Amino acid sequence: MLHHDYVSEIQAVRHIDIRTRVNGFLDNIYVDEGQQVKKGQPLFRINADEFKAELARTKANLKSAVAEAKAAELAVAQVQLLVDKKVISKSELEVAKVKLSAANARIDEARSAMDNAQTKLSYTYIRAPFSGVIDRIPLKVGS
Repeated sequence: MLHHDYVSEIQAVRHIDIRTRVNGFLDNIYVDEGQQVKKGQPLFRINADEFKAELARTKANLKSAVAEAKAAELAVAQVQLLVDKKVISKSELEVAKVKLSAANARIDEARSAMDNAQTKLSYTYIRAPFSGVIDRIPLKVGS
């Protein structure tokens, strides 16, 4: 029987580096090196406190913008009533409608900021992009 030794290196068919999309400290590591993982399985958790606070702030801003829009809507109705009774000019109604339009735009802006904050919060929970085996984990909790 003939025997030969060869130097070789084994590499995975699929290999990726996992990087965060947001900055923060590593709170939890849910897997061990060499462990089998399934697609979507939790791998790591980044401290989410500041992202939760940002989401709460944007939700409050959205509520404030909705309240502003409601007040502007009521102002338009009141001005419309006064215009119909010919107490004030139609230009006052146009001003009230523009204010309502601006308030509605602030709602859209606040909604967008809230969606962005929710997305950033979701990035603190890192999941396996596909099934496979975990390689070395160079970082430890607190990194």
